[in-house]
Amino acid sequence: MIFRIDSIQRGHFRIVGELTFDTVPEATKKGLALFDEVAGELCIDLQGVFRTDSAGLALLITWMRYAQENNKSLQFFNIPAQMLAIARISSLDQILPLAGKQALSHLSSLAQDKKLISPVS
Repeated sequence: MIFRIDSIQRGHFRIVGELTFDTVPEATKKGLALFDEVAGELCIDLQGVFRTDSAGLALLITWMRYAQENNKSLQFFNIPAQMLAIARISSLDQILPLAGKQALSHLSSLAQDKKLISPVS
């Protein structure tokens, strides 16, 4: 069970390791403690996450709620494909604050969905 949060610079964090049912309780506590020390913007890079499950996705939702309740902006970078797939199945990808290419990919996906459901004139 490997997990850690690296503080890259003020408000920017990198998650490394597993975000699973085994690590998420600790990740929740450590993340919220670190986020309390930051005013304003939070950027979380998930590129170092090599294993995750639905608990990892629940963690992102918890952090997102925390940011909203504490008037902080939050963006997730490099969400692992496995986690993004779980988010898409449950339509949670539509509320996650994605950044970079994943945000653009998400918008493109929404546009494709609209084409599929738009009535043909």
